[in-house]
Amino acid sequence: MRTKIIGHRGAAGLALENTIASIEAAKQAGVAGMEIDLRLTKDMQVVVFHDANLARLSDDVRPLNELDFAELRQIKLHGGHQIPTFSEAIEAADGTLLVAEIKDDGMAQRVADILDRYPHANVEISSFKYHELNTLKHIRPKTKIYPCANTNPVEGFFIAKALGSTGVTLNFWVLNPMTYFLSRRSKLTIMAYTVNNRLLGRFLTFLYPNIELCTNHPERFIASKGEKQ
Repeated sequence: MRTKIIGHRGAAGLALENTIASIEAAKQAGVAGMEIDLRLTKDMQVVVFHDANLARLSDDVRPLNELDFAELRQIKLHGGHQIPTFSEAIEAADGTLLVAEIKDDGMAQRVADILDRYPHANVEISSFKYHELNTLKHIRPKTKIYPCANTNPVEGFFIAKALGSTGVTLNFWVLNPMTYFLSRRSKLTIMAYTVNNRLLGRFLTFLYPNIELCTNHPERFIASKGEKQ
């Protein structure tokens, strides 16, 4: 099977997103990799969380960047989960690919420092913040990076080329034959997000057979093919 299945926010359809439980669920489903999100706390700790504030996933409504890590650890997410650190996510992945998206400015050096502590970790970095990817690439030239695009896929392709990226992360709605052709010719990987419908996934992989599908429900796609990645 040419299509790789990447769990979105771990496996957000199987366990609370961006938690250790979600990472474990994705691994159990047999994914090729897992996408997670990275943010900075007030005291500059890199943690795994998507939103700028805690309101959607907890009873606390404060912005994450107004809290020190010690304060953040006292907050329980829905279901009793904690917000993990990037380091904890790397350890939980245990060699399975992590595609970690930088969400805040000023993260590149912090992310690089953590990656330096895990030289054998299987981690790639994505972001809509291209300056962060550029900074990270200068700090750690061998780090695989993926610029994100959700409105202009051709622009995303050219940015990926300019940054020396491994690939590009695209909203599946903007994926098109031209971008696919250009990316394949340039040996850039395309990760399409977020695809949760099995029929849609089959249609996309019929049109674009070498893409990676990022999904909340990896079990739907892996099980439907009768094999694991």
